[in-house]
Amino acid sequence: MFKAITQHGMLPIMGLAFKLFLLIFTGLNTWHLLYGLSNDPVWSLIGVVLFEGALLYWWNMFRSDIEPTIAQIAISLGMFIVSLLLVLLASALELSAISTQALGTNTVARVIVIAVALNLAAAMFHSILSHNIMTEVIKRTVAGIVWSKAQTGLLSQTDTLAADLTRELTAQTWDFIEADVRRSANRSLGHGRQPVVIPGEVVEVSTSASTRPDTVPPPDHILNIPVDNTGTLPLPSANGTGPNGSGAHG
Repeated sequence: MFKAITQHGMLPIMGLAFKLFLLIFTGLNTWHLLYGLSNDPVWSLIGVVLFEGALLYWWNMFRSDIEPTIAQIAISLGMFIVSLLLVLLASALELSAISTQALGTNTVARVIVIAVALNLAAAMFHSILSHNIMTEVIKRTVAGIVWSKAQTGLLSQTDTLAADLTRELTAQTWDFIEADVRRSANRSLGHGRQPVVIPGEVVEVSTSASTRPDTVPPPDHILNIPVDNTGTLPLPSANGTGPNGSGAHG
């Protein structure tokens, strides 16, 4: 009966108590080490949270991440090992197992800075490497690459656009020059009344004036000379006129 209670009831409790006392031991060492540096109990308590709290946090993150990525698992496990080493280092410095001058005159301060920097960087990258954030980052990266390539392609087409515009401007310029030369030539030749045809313009032709062909006006009178169909000269008339009459001169 005692064996059953030990295996199924007391052993988990003993394991939990052992872990708890172990954390209390290391936490007190960390607290005394930081208190000797700052003489501030609140600041020392925050330091205990940084060391022992980080150890527990990363261990729980490694065990209970919901659908973690490979990178998140690696970060959690790596930071758990680092936090464990930092806790052991703090206890060793407090118990004088390692000289406080091992890293120079500010060994303790340097250890604290290293712990803060590693935990901040790990917490940030652990959040970024989640599935949702990584998917969003990939989408934005791809969109940025596509947009950059589109802008590059547009800039590469500027020479073609400029060439087309140059041809259009050249054609319009020559049209205006040609029209101006025609005007000057017409004025010099005295053809000012003739319309100048400019390319692109429509000339209206007036149809009000009549274009009838010229006709010969009828004569005022037509001489009515009798003709003898027999081929002889005309006979004198009764009043003596005619070529053989008295009016004629012999």
